[in-house]
Amino acid sequence: MKYLKYNLLVLFSLLLVSCSEKHQSLKVLGINVWNEGEIVPNGFKGIVDIIDQTDSDVVLLQEVRSQGTINTLIDSLQKRGKAYYGKNLTISSAVMSKYPLTDIQSSTELGKDSYAFTKGTIKVKDQQITVYSIHLDWLYVGYYLGKGYCGTTWKKLDAPVIDADSLLRYTAQSRRIKEIKALIANMKQEEAKGNLVIFGGDFNEPSHLDWQEESKNIRDHSGMVINWDCSMLLQSAGYKDTYRTIYPNPVSHPGFTCNAGNKDANPAKLQWSLGIDDRERIDYLYYRPSDKIELTEVAIVGPKEDFYDGKIQFEPTEDNRIEQKGIWPSDHKATFAVFKIYTER
Repeated sequence: MKYLKYNLLVLFSLLLVSCSEKHQSLKVLGINVWNEGEIVPNGFKGIVDIIDQTDSDVVLLQEVRSQGTINTLIDSLQKRGKAYYGKNLTISSAVMSKYPLTDIQSSTELGKDSYAFTKGTIKVKDQQITVYSIHLDWLYVGYYLGKGYCGTTWKKLDAPVIDADSLLRYTAQSRRIKEIKALIANMKQEEAKGNLVIFGGDFNEPSHLDWQEESKNIRDHSGMVINWDCSMLLQSAGYKDTYRTIYPNPVSHPGFTCNAGNKDANPAKLQWSLGIDDRERIDYLYYRPSDKIELTEVAIVGPKEDFYDGKIQFEPTEDNRIEQKGIWPSDHKATFAVFKIYTER
């Protein structure tokens, strides 16, 4: 009997080891670095610090426009004992990874109707994953119109536009819908190869998940329920917003990413408008659900404070936050997610 118990214990231990070897954790950080970290004093070091602090396996960057910046980031992280690969293709978005990146392409190389993303493919054990860094058109930002400011010039209007259909028509003048449709078409090509898909970045548009009945009378939403186009298109195509998957309540977990209450920045550089609450969640991480990927954790990264109505303010919420230990480099907060990638070995 003792030998039987011992053998069962050994078998159970081997099964645990076998199971543990069949998935790999993957940490993903998405961050708009505000003109390559140049707006905030020592902002570039802040970018290096937050990548180091989160120990991210994949980094999706926006407002990075030169390979020189990516090379310097890689060199700086190498000095801290962390090896990354990365490439920038002279558009605003770039990808970095601890895993070698292949098939790196920018949206400008994928056809005249495609904009605003850079992609690369990594291999986690035997599973290929295509990752996309997104930076959508920043003009015709409809939610500002609803709060009394022009969403292109950011000049004050005579009165807010509080009709949802009017805001959607205004927003539709941007390139964002075309960009999202091009992104979805490209991701379907990667999925047809058997690749998993993870993507994120600065969408310059709220999510419809944040503008429904429960939030229509708070945060200067003026009673409006709005099904913003980009998030609706992604939801219809089957992609999941990581933050709302784990924290579905936009009242208790607003997850604001812009504007960040950055005490290291010049306040004049943060303020787009006065007298309103213009906080929004416009930075996201998304993925395509499958039996090969499991979302386990999400967080908003950066200062706990927001900047609105002309000053840095803190509203206690139930958001899951990772506060930076050093300088914050951006006017956006970052997004962070942890996945389990299930593999055959």
